[in-house]
Amino acid sequence: MKPPVEMMQVEQEFDQLLALYRESNPKRVLEIGSKEGGTLWCLAQSSQPGTTIVSLDLVAPNEALYAPWCPRGVEIAAIQGDSQTEEIAFQIASYGPFDFCFIDADHHYEAVKHDWETYGAMCTGPVAFHDIHHVEGHPETWDNCEVWKLWREIQASGRTTREFIHDYGQQCYGIGVVLA
Repeated sequence: MKPPVEMMQVEQEFDQLLALYRESNPKRVLEIGSKEGGTLWCLAQSSQPGTTIVSLDLVAPNEALYAPWCPRGVEIAAIQGDSQTEEIAFQIASYGPFDFCFIDADHHYEAVKHDWETYGAMCTGPVAFHDIHHVEGHPETWDNCEVWKLWREIQASGRTTREFIHDYGQQCYGIGVVLA
């Protein structure tokens, strides 16, 4: 599935996430960190009628394209703001609870932990994270990519998880999903 705008994902990893997404058949979806909208487009194209996808990012440069991207019966609600604020959390909560959540926003440890604790709690189904992979001794693709630290904590807590990592030698990327 090739979106009409940029998507910073490893195709093989994201395809596996989309398969899980379709299998889950969610009706209320939250994406934190939509950026250009590539993953949002894929989620919309993979959704069944009656699905509402809430897209959150600091800016939404392609928001005018969201409605035309939606298949019949699928809606996208775009919210612009900082996921770290109470005001935005309150606004997001008004659309919940969610059946599926994809977190790919601020990659600093404290920020992604906040998103997990705040928005993960609003989700009754799978919660996915992007950029969970880390290879010790290799520089990160981004200096501030600390999602892997939270991911390891979640795994150590005994939660049921699944990973989609195309190449264990890659220095970042990877998708982790909390199933239960």
